[in-house]
Amino acid sequence: MKRNTALIVFLLFSFFGRSAAADPTGAGVQVSHTPSPDIVYVGGIKIKRSGQEIYVADPAIEKLANGDYVMAHSLFGAGTNEDSPVSKIFRSTDDGKTWALMKQLNGFQRGSFFVHDNVLYLIGSYTPNGNGSFSVAILKSTDNGATWSTPTDANNGMLISGNTGTTKTPQIYNNRVWISLGTDRAYSAALSSDLMKASSWTRSAPTAAKTEAAIAKWPAPVSLYFGGTAGVWSEAQIVASPAHGVTVMPKIQFNSPDAVPHIALFHISADGKTMAFDPAKDFAPLTGTQKKFGATYDPDSGRYYALTNTVLPADKDVIDPNSQRVKHELIRNTATLISSGDLYHWDVEKIFIHARDAEHTAWQYFTFIVDGNDLAIASRTAFKTADDQYKPPRGHDSNLLTFHRLENFRAIAPTHYLKIEGGTVNRYETTHYEDAPLGRFAVGHAFAGTPNGLAQAADGTVYVRESSGGIIKSFDAHGNVLGQVPALPAGVVFTGPGTETLAIFQPPSGSRNWTSAAGGDWYDPRNWYYWNRPDTELEAATFGTSITAAATVTLVQPYTLGALHFRSPHAYTIAQGSLKSSDGTATYGIGAITLKAVSGRPALAVRQGRHTLAVPLTLPVESDLSIAADSALTIDHTLVFQASINLDIAFGATAPASAPLTIKAATKNGAGALIRINLTGITAAMPAGTKIITITGGHNLAAADFAVSANLPVTHAFANNTLSITLASTPANPAAPSNAAMTEGHHAGVVTMTASAQGSPAPAYQWQVLKPGGAWQNLTAADAARHSGMTTAVLTITNPVFSMNGWQYRYIASNGFGDPAISAAATLTVAPDAFPYPTGLVLDASGTIYVADAISHTIQKISSRHNEVSILAGLSDQAGTGDGTGTGARFDRPQGIKISPRDGGIHVADATNKSIRRVTAAGVVTTLTGTSAGLASPRAIAIDNDGNTYVADAVDSRIRMVAPDGTVSVIADAGAGFSAPSGIAVDAAGWLYVADTGRHTIRAIAPGTREVTLLAGASGTAGGTDGPASSARFRSPGGLVVDGVLCSGARDGSLYIADTGNSLIRELISGTVRTIAGRLGTDGGAGVPGYRDGTGTAAMLDSPLDIAIAANGDLYVADTGNAAIRRIAFDDGGQAVVSTLTPSSAAVPPAPPDSGGETAGGGGGAHSACFFMMMIVAAAVRYRHVWRR
Repeated sequence: MKRNTALIVFLLFSFFGRSAAADPTGAGVQVSHTPSPDIVYVGGIKIKRSGQEIYVADPAIEKLANGDYVMAHSLFGAGTNEDSPVSKIFRSTDDGKTWALMKQLNGFQRGSFFVHDNVLYLIGSYTPNGNGSFSVAILKSTDNGATWSTPTDANNGMLISGNTGTTKTPQIYNNRVWISLGTDRAYSAALSSDLMKASSWTRSAPTAAKTEAAIAKWPAPVSLYFGGTAGVWSEAQIVASPAHGVTVMPKIQFNSPDAVPHIALFHISADGKTMAFDPAKDFAPLTGTQKKFGATYDPDSGRYYALTNTVLPADKDVIDPNSQRVKHELIRNTATLISSGDLYHWDVEKIFIHARDAEHTAWQYFTFIVDGNDLAIASRTAFKTADDQYKPPRGHDSNLLTFHRLENFRAIAPTHYLKIEGGTVNRYETTHYEDAPLGRFAVGHAFAGTPNGLAQAADGTVYVRESSGGIIKSFDAHGNVLGQVPALPAGVVFTGPGTETLAIFQPPSGSRNWTSAAGGDWYDPRNWYYWNRPDTELEAATFGTSITAAATVTLVQPYTLGALHFRSPHAYTIAQGSLKSSDGTATYGIGAITLKAVSGRPALAVRQGRHTLAVPLTLPVESDLSIAADSALTIDHTLVFQASINLDIAFGATAPASAPLTIKAATKNGAGALIRINLTGITAAMPAGTKIITITGGHNLAAADFAVSANLPVTHAFANNTLSITLASTPANPAAPSNAAMTEGHHAGVVTMTASAQGSPAPAYQWQVLKPGGAWQNLTAADAARHSGMTTAVLTITNPVFSMNGWQYRYIASNGFGDPAISAAATLTVAPDAFPYPTGLVLDASGTIYVADAISHTIQKISSRHNEVSILAGLSDQAGTGDGTGTGARFDRPQGIKISPRDGGIHVADATNKSIRRVTAAGVVTTLTGTSAGLASPRAIAIDNDGNTYVADAVDSRIRMVAPDGTVSVIADAGAGFSAPSGIAVDAAGWLYVADTGRHTIRAIAPGTREVTLLAGASGTAGGTDGPASSARFRSPGGLVVDGVLCSGARDGSLYIADTGNSLIRELISGTVRTIAGRLGTDGGAGVPGYRDGTGTAAMLDSPLDIAIAANGDLYVADTGNAAIRRIAFDDGGQAVVSTLTPSSAAVPPAPPDSGGETAGGGGGAHSACFFMMMIVAAAVRYRHVWRR
């Protein structure tokens, strides 16, 4: 279709270069013509009907010093004598509007012009004898082409044997003239030499031979379609620039229309002698180069320009009269201007001429020169003129030499218009001849109703009105769907009724758009709008609405881009591939993206949809990332950023279920680089902890690397590889810190209290202390001797002393939003260092507590009246065996202790001394039974109402009875299955209860019969579960105390058990075991040792060895691991409330004179093996190890 005349005023620009007189059709100024023969091709077979075949070949052009143009061409075909060719030379004196024949050169063909020192030269192939024996020859004219020299020998124009190949544009560079010969060689001479002499010229060495092995190492997009060693690269052009030197560029003719058109780049040395070619990098995709193309370098712009024959999508499947697909190398009906800054990355600038008849019309074999701001072009043209009876047989078969001018070529741009036709909107480009069809405008979109209105706003947005309901759809200038709008913007109007076309302006410079309806190779320019593949930092790649389902785009080379955009409801995946040789042995590229704009900040934007970037992404400079509402981006590879990232994320009506940005691995490589996040669209309904960024793999990021702002106050947290946000809120619900207790100088000297309050951002904490008689005050650096973490969530109190007993602590939680929150207070309990290793205790009727301590070797008492602790017998830290009074007596690791109901005497199991001792209320110590009684290591004792003392002898695993008269008998031994019994109690009915420590059970011995039965636990099985006695489990149980009767009569009693290995206090009642104090382990595992006052299982103990009961039912525990005496009272609900006794120290009376026994420092002589066994058991309990038999 010819150009619509209604658009001429708008669309014709000066660069079209038409002359109404000389070029009425726009097909070019006719310079030379030979009539088309009456020939057709059917099925690729030539059928001659009449006439001779004479065709135009080898167009050449040059501008003379006086401003005139000269052009030349040869003739070929069966109607010529190709052994004695003819070239014609033409001249124009009016800027190419009209031409006149100046000279016919016989025996000469394929001539290329250049001018030097006002002399016109023509270099080509010459046969002086008309016998087909050609030499490369140079001719010169000193009268602007009117007359020419005749080559005669090596000193006068005859240069070398052979042929030059088709015409090209010689280059003047580096004080030499350069021309390509054939495929891959350069011919050059110094301008200062005699150019007519063969000796002045240098021919470069050829490239390596095209062997099968060499071709197999080429990149697969080239070698797979090259055709093996018979493949063709030929008709090379030559270009030269200061940045890249001299380069020879042959076309590559592939054996498949599916191949990506490429050129090869051969780099010539400065002296013209050698040629370098690296197949790893010296192939470049270039649209339309399966045919000969023209090329030159423009020094003013610093860019290379080429004229090629691009195959439009409308022409890629042209069928000849015999239903055969026309080969792409023969489709030459479209000519495009292309440019590059480096010969590797090419941009299509404009389709400058096009004809709908792809079979018979062609402009081809271009040579051109830069003429100021214009290109002056010579074309070998196939076109039916008014003088032709027949069409050219094929586009290849040229009947014309035509001249074309492309004005202001450096600023040239496509001129497109839209046309409503066939129920859709198509895009066209105006050219010098017919308008080029570029396909459907709306990519990936079908209109619901026939379009009946077109409009474009100043920002480039295109609007299309549909007849169905007057729906208005908006598109970007590429044709990507933007959405539906209710009305046009102010000042924008639709084309009038009946108007079917709209001239539109182009997308922004450097904008590149994916146009394939499915996935494909990024590498292939045919997948991109206007064949412009994005591969430089000057360009922005957009993946828009062309796809109709999820698609994968494979990236096989690393590219640096200025921007990357996604806009599609269907998911794109940019997958990593590699550019390999066809034999798979060499890799020439691996997909990766670097964003680095020439000006401004590079950008990555997801405007619609959920997309995946599965290639490495590097951001070397500050970059902008944005993700629209209800969209997401997954970087399923590594992200490396060396400068800050500005990340804009929009929220939709509901918060996203998953993070809008997911990254496989992230590395920050720049000091001070931040990820600055700006959130919009957040509402008050946003859930706390909404995810923003998730990192699924490794990273080196911390919370400090993120800065977050939003339309509502939010806080952010980075934990578990996830950045999440929460709406800001006032501190609330401060949890009360737990009371803390310890014995001065014990338990590592450290207690902690923990702060926890709600609020966003997470509150900061300030701890305060209240000392008796004072007011609350902040803990500061002045308190650092014993306090740390005073402004953190965990307050640590180090080595508290008894004078700090009763201090209270609380914290203030604040976060800058609203009023601070103040917690309830916790109390610090500090017990005196009175009992370094309490092993047994008992209470008298007045409530005085007597404590046996195995490390201090003493019996101490805590008066119920004054709450004072004092030594009743023994001297602290002095072991011995002697009887005596008060500190004059000696003990060695005293253990169990009980009061005789008969005389009120205190009986002590003096373990290492293997004896039972008696202590009066006045501190007089006597030995009831000694080593002669056979005791091995008495650990615990019980006394019945008759005065019989029962001994749990741990080392030899026996239960003994010591009668009031001192007679010792064995009640039960290892034969009954006992193992290291360490606790014993007796009830009013005479039943004995034994903690069978080594077997982790509680056993009973019947009075009279002395029958042993299992009361609770499972022999040999340690654990910590409550429940029925048979399924309950213990771990090295120790001290026992009975309250009432368990095994006879009403059986309404309780047995309290110090479950030493579990750090628990247990109760056996009515056949059931329950834990009344201490922290249980998980799933029946070991209990958790610690030091904490509290209720029930919130309290903590550490390896308690003994337990006693007061008259009022309170329990007292020798909390051995904590070096403390603990009290367990029961509240109204029956819950055990654990507290720590904090008695003050009474004066210690002086030691009486030596009583004659072993005293301080004596130590009792050598320790027996039984003692060491007992100490192993004790140490195992002390350090929380379970002693097993």
